[in-house]
Amino acid sequence: MLAEWNSSFSVGNEVLDGQHKTLFSLINQLHEGIINNRRRETLSSALDGALKYTLLHFATEEDIMRRHGYPDLDKHAGEHKVLVNKLTEYKKRLDSGQEDLTLEVLMELIDWLHTHLGDSDSRYRPFITGKPAQ
Repeated sequence: MLAEWNSSFSVGNEVLDGQHKTLFSLINQLHEGIINNRRRETLSSALDGALKYTLLHFATEEDIMRRHGYPDLDKHAGEHKVLVNKLTEYKKRLDSGQEDLTLEVLMELIDWLHTHLGDSDSRYRPFITGKPAQ
């Protein structure tokens, strides 16, 4: 397993923690496809699924932050947009044959996820749980 969720990534919300775990699982599925030399169409389909799930997760997360009055929602949503744009660009290049989905690309996604969960997402935890960050 390349990417593994652990309790340090918890934001104190079962729905969001569950979705974060699913994002890790999707990254691991992409990793498995890369190391097993899956066809471009298979990787494109997996990447498309990851992109769609990411959009669902971001909408859910932003809605929860909005309902709890998180003051940095716009900045946080901007970080989400950066990742969506990256995923969309990777998919476009993969589908056009310009680039294969590589471990380098995957490591960039994992790094983004770790940084985002460990830093940005931890900042909204007190707003949605009413408890200070751990």
